[in-house]
Amino acid sequence: MNEFQGQVFEAGGGEPLRRKPGRLLPWDRWPVLIAVLLALWLLLPGTGIWYTVPAAEQGRVYTLGAPGPIADPGLHFKLPAPIQSVRLFPHTRVDTVQVGFQTQIPARGDRQLTYTSQVDYVLTRDQNMIHVEYAVQYTYPESWKHWENIEDFSALVRGAAEAAMRATVATHTVDEVLTTQKDIVQQEAQTHLQSLLRQVDSGVQVLNVQLQSVVPPEPVRSAFAEVQNAIETRATLVNQAQAYQNAQLAEAQGKVAEILAKAEAYAAERINRARGDAARFTQLYEEYRKSPDVTRERLYNEMLQQVLPNVKEIYITDSAGVLYQLKLDDKGE
Repeated sequence: MNEFQGQVFEAGGGEPLRRKPGRLLPWDRWPVLIAVLLALWLLLPGTGIWYTVPAAEQGRVYTLGAPGPIADPGLHFKLPAPIQSVRLFPHTRVDTVQVGFQTQIPARGDRQLTYTSQVDYVLTRDQNMIHVEYAVQYTYPESWKHWENIEDFSALVRGAAEAAMRATVATHTVDEVLTTQKDIVQQEAQTHLQSLLRQVDSGVQVLNVQLQSVVPPEPVRSAFAEVQNAIETRATLVNQAQAYQNAQLAEAQGKVAEILAKAEAYAAERINRARGDAARFTQLYEEYRKSPDVTRERLYNEMLQQVLPNVKEIYITDSAGVLYQLKLDDKGE
């Protein structure tokens, strides 16, 4: 066996250096360092075999650049880079794009979109121009799509929002947009914007479109104000006239109902009386057929009972033509 095996000599000769038991020389440490670095590389988030998806976000794994499964919030494993890589996307976050105005300047790194339109006015159905400011809120149920399918997402959202609002306002008159149908305009604009974003498979859901300010152009703003005041005055007068009309109609309908009720009561009374008289006449006729003389005398006496109490004087003639007068006054004279 070679007696110099396992010994290290100093440069230039001399005695060999003895290795202490359990101690590595500098060039013997490289395998350990490489193993430690490899372990760190495999275990570090984002570069190794595991990664974390934060809350309110989603991750998507890409294998050699090809899109793979969706990862929900939590701890997940993957193959080390560059075989597989992970990209995180917003999921439940709500972003806003402001068109025509800006409430605040977003901080650096903030993803909120703010946009001031270069075209200030929108054309209505009745060929009027109005200035419209509005905000659009949206979220990302399939957030990876806007990164995979769209090159400039912010330009797409603000352009689609402006196109949707212009198309919606163009179907309404200026009075409808300014006053009576703002809610309808907002709903129609939201539906139109969602349709445009769905056509390009953006993965975005529009939550609402909120009109902030709708005003006519500055040179004619005073004229529009006068027109609106006239419209409001007309509406007030129309409401007052309708209230007076309703009151008069209610009173007339009440009188008509009263007259009809009286007429129906009088008609019912007359009908009942006529039926009673007819029934009585029929009964008398039957009695008259049985005994005409008795019935005739009874009828005569009943008539006298009805007439004589109101008679003051009675004249009676006998067969000789002599006239007798009976005075029936209160004193009996």
